[in-house]
Amino acid sequence: PTLVPDLGGTYGIRILTTSDSGVIASYNTVANCATGLAVVGRPSSVFVFQNVFVNNTAMAIDAEADSVVNAPVSTPSSNDIVNYPVITKVCTIPGGKTLVAGYFVGVRDSWVDLDVYATSTPSPSGHGGADMHLKRAHRAVSSNDFAAFEVVLTTELASASLVSATAIQDRVSEFSANVEPVVSDGISLWLTVERDTLSGPPSLQSWEKGSILSLGDPF
Repeated sequence: PTLVPDLGGTYGIRILTTSDSGVIASYNTVANCATGLAVVGRPSSVFVFQNVFVNNTAMAIDAEADSVVNAPVSTPSSNDIVNYPVITKVCTIPGGKTLVAGYFVGVRDSWVDLDVYATSTPSPSGHGGADMHLKRAHRAVSSNDFAAFEVVLTTELASASLVSATAIQDRVSEFSANVEPVVSDGISLWLTVERDTLSGPPSLQSWEKGSILSLGDPF
């Protein structure tokens, strides 16, 4: 792929399928465009992370350059658009830390990098915008196409911030839906379980395996 700055204002950056070489796009500020970053075609080795996307009037990242947030694929292959992650919880403790938890459905028996961002200028799509990169998680994707993630941030988020994330599995995903943090009183019990044969998104209401749960303080 080739990274092409777009000076017309439609896209901040376009990534085009023109060769087999990889693209690493990081530490850029993409602002005041329609779409922040557009990926044209299905290029491989597209690593986009730790960028700032602000005040773009359409999508922060558009994986098909079609101005549409792509619905997740239930059983992805390497030829599919990479699913965006799903953030299930953002919990802050005043004066303390923040927990971000969620999951990713991707190509099985592989690895995924998940980048978590905060934004106070969300995209009109409801997915992303990124004022600040918060943390990266590297997770294995199981034989059931599933990877859970939890990241702990050492500081509180800025007021009015929303949290979203992207996934990189050979190429970058679009941003997840933005999630507003909830404030905890610091006395919380978290239950987690690895997905076995779930037919839908993992949740407390859809366990199908009678596993022993791990109980603990995530902080």
